[in-house]
Amino acid sequence: MNFYRKESNIKDYHACLKALKAETKSKLAFTPLNKNLPNTIEALIDSEELAKILGIKKNTLSIWKCTKRYNLPVVKVGRLVRYRLADVEKFIQDNTHQLSNNGESNEY
Repeated sequence: MNFYRKESNIKDYHACLKALKAETKSKLAFTPLNKNLPNTIEALIDSEELAKILGIKKNTLSIWKCTKRYNLPVVKVGRLVRYRLADVEKFIQDNTHQLSNNGESNEY
């Protein structure tokens, strides 16, 4: 998938991701039982939140996961599917292409 977005929209995505990250980190803030262990919990979002960020339908994410169309790792919690914010950021960066003056991607 290629994200053909204007630069302002890309900034909006990054701002949205930063806000989600901060919100999720505050929800996940905890003190480990063993003070010698690092805080290893990463921020997770559900399919609905990710669909809003990417501007796609939730069902599209299910299809991508089932067909393995894109390399977007998931975290399974029982029957629930979650996405790491770090993986989402990497996915967006990997699929962001600059447009040339004639409106075509420089990648192809």
